Amino acid sequence: MAERVVTDEQLDDLVEQRMSVALAERKKVVEEVVAALQPQLERIRREAASANHVKRTLGRQLSRLEGLVKQTNAELGRHVVLAAHPGTADTIERMTDALEKGEELTEQFGVGDLSLEQKKALPGMLKNYVNDQVDRQKLDRRNDRRLTFWLVMATAGGSLAGAVLAAIAVVAYLSAVHVGGATP
Repeated sequence: MAERVVTDEQLDDLVEQRMSVALAERKKVVEEVVAALQPQLERIRREAASANHVKRTLGRQLSRLEGLVKQTNAELGRHVVLAAHPGTADTIERMTDALEKGEELTEQFGVGDLSLEQKKALPGMLKNYVNDQVDRQKLDRRNDRRLTFWLVMATAGGSLAGAVLAAIAVVAYLSAVHVGGATP
């Protein structure tokens, strides 16, 4: 068997050549794996961003909800104090009756059948109608007071004129009786 003799330099060159080929192949394999995993990495990044957004949103909503719960608890505490106060039950009953009357009127006048724009316009229309009715009542009362004033003035004037005529008649009668010497 023939032996080949390789110098150290040749051996180093050969190892270096093999290492550079192996390194290039490894680099190529790594690049292929990274390229294959890139879409999954992007998907994972998007999912992480979405999860973080959901986490922040839920955190804010949880904070708001916590505030509302505290506020509601405080209001309930005030209501409990009010419920123990005398007269609260009567007030609540009156409010309930008024609410039921309002619901009956709503059904009676068909407010539930109105469109959203009509429902929004209804309070203003009702306010104008009520204000018009109040203004008419004020005007009617003012006219009634004027009429009453003039009737009182006419009655007083008529009474005064009647009293003056009666006084004139008495004076005329007395002067006729005394002047003429006739006795009645």
